[in-house]
Amino acid sequence: MKQLLLVLSVVMILLAPGVASAAPSPLKILQKMERKMNAFKDLTLKWTLRVRHPGKKHSAVRFTVITRPKGQRLVRYTYPGDIKGMHVLVQSRDEMYIYLPAFRKVRRIAGHIRNQGFQGSGFTYDDMAIAQWAVYYNVRLLKQTKKHWYLSLKVKPGKTVAWPQQMLRIRKDLGLMDEIHYINRRGRKIKTQRFLRYKCKSDNSHCNPKLIQMVEHTRGNLVSEMKLKGKIRYNKGYSDRIFSVRYLLRSAN
Repeated sequence: MKQLLLVLSVVMILLAPGVASAAPSPLKILQKMERKMNAFKDLTLKWTLRVRHPGKKHSAVRFTVITRPKGQRLVRYTYPGDIKGMHVLVQSRDEMYIYLPAFRKVRRIAGHIRNQGFQGSGFTYDDMAIAQWAVYYNVRLLKQTKKHWYLSLKVKPGKTVAWPQQMLRIRKDLGLMDEIHYINRRGRKIKTQRFLRYKCKSDNSHCNPKLIQMVEHTRGNLVSEMKLKGKIRYNKGYSDRIFSVRYLLRSAN
């Protein structure tokens, strides 16, 4: 009888909700998300950016972004006319270049400029940097719900990043984030980025949001929106040379 009770106790423990619903390690959640975000050889997206100023007309900025999984991004601005032809090349978090058509020159984007919003929006050049977290941040699980994991990220000693702290909310059904909270060194939340209306490939190997919002809490919760226009294009086969400063200048001219 005692043996039977012992066996039943073990079975009940193994089937307990707390054990059955235990989350993977925070690091594995983060790494799995990064792998899914980068599940392509190259990715081409067309965006329209608007800043929603209350009582003002929402002017648009249009651009195309070509992304490679663990390396570069090439941004080509197509509208309005005063920035048409401007290109931004992201090589890494610390190496970015901009082509200014008015001067026909390529300039390296200085560190103090990378964290400034472009075209009056809440999106910065740093926000366009490579989407990797695990190598730069220590991560812990804050909590989990039926739909989300909440991860707290703090910069690792010796690493340099734009935001020393972040909080990621990751959807369990997709394994991808739908919110990032950007937090300064004093622990104050400065802005929130939302990833909405995900569209996935037929095999669910990669998903991309059709709407991205940036809410600036230091500017009265001003909202900047990026809306996806046209098709999501995968694996066009771009060569390495188009992600170089030399090609940036040649192609822009």
